[in-house]
Amino acid sequence: MDVIKLKSFIAVAKLRNFRKASEELFFSQPAISAQIKELENYYNVILFERTGKKVELTEAGELLLPYAVDLVGKFEESRYSVQNAASADRGRIKIGTSILPGLYYLPDLIAEFKEKNPDIVFDISLLYSAEIEKLVYDMNIHLGVIGTPEDFTFQEHLSYESVFRDRLVGCVYSGHPFFEREFVSLPEFADEELILPTKNTFTRKIVEKSMKEKGIPFKITYEIANNEMIKRMVEKKLGVTIMCSSMIQDDHPVLKPVIIDDLHSYRHINIVFRKDRKLSPPLRNFIEFLTSHPKKNVI
Repeated sequence: MDVIKLKSFIAVAKLRNFRKASEELFFSQPAISAQIKELENYYNVILFERTGKKVELTEAGELLLPYAVDLVGKFEESRYSVQNAASADRGRIKIGTSILPGLYYLPDLIAEFKEKNPDIVFDISLLYSAEIEKLVYDMNIHLGVIGTPEDFTFQEHLSYESVFRDRLVGCVYSGHPFFEREFVSLPEFADEELILPTKNTFTRKIVEKSMKEKGIPFKITYEIANNEMIKRMVEKKLGVTIMCSSMIQDDHPVLKPVIIDDLHSYRHINIVFRKDRKLSPPLRNFIEFLTSHPKKNVI
């Protein structure tokens, strides 16, 4: 029997809702319904009573639930044990990271960690946050590192720990009137030629919301999907931008971060792992290294 079907059954039994179960397992709702139907065909019983939006376990479902939980638990435990025992690389950590932490945090952190742990090997994939959460849940990677906005929705079956906080700041070029200043106001910044990322990105939504709340008129001169291209445009003195401060290196010869007084927004860098996963010693050491790192906030 496919263990995925049992996972779907457990999720629906716990949440009493097919839609919520599909969201938790990162499946479509029709897929969850099909898996439950296949289980019912296998056992030749009805597992759930559906009355409108209400979903309740039948007597047969109540009997199956503890067995399903035990079977799935044993399966996950066996897979974890076999994967670790089968690899001569107990010191291998598989990480999925979103773009911001992957480009601007992890390289320096891994280099620092490996100074005291030279035998640890890292496998790193650059992915979207939703993909990372699913890979962590499916136990295909050990750890996720994702950038999250302040209104991010956390999945209840995963553990999240905030390890860094990255403030949104202005980014200006050498020779710009703001370059010698440490602080500027939002109205001042709004008067500039603005180069911003595309709609529905974290930065764009925060900037538009802050401007509108304060009644500040602004004009976006360039709208660009890639942060590195935005930085290149600022370098060429085509405008200024707002971005996470970690994206502007301290030793950059042309660009400088400037704190915008009335813009207090942060992107949080979180590590993600399964709540019920047994952590290997190298992974536990790396997590402790990240959570206790002195550079908890950028600006």
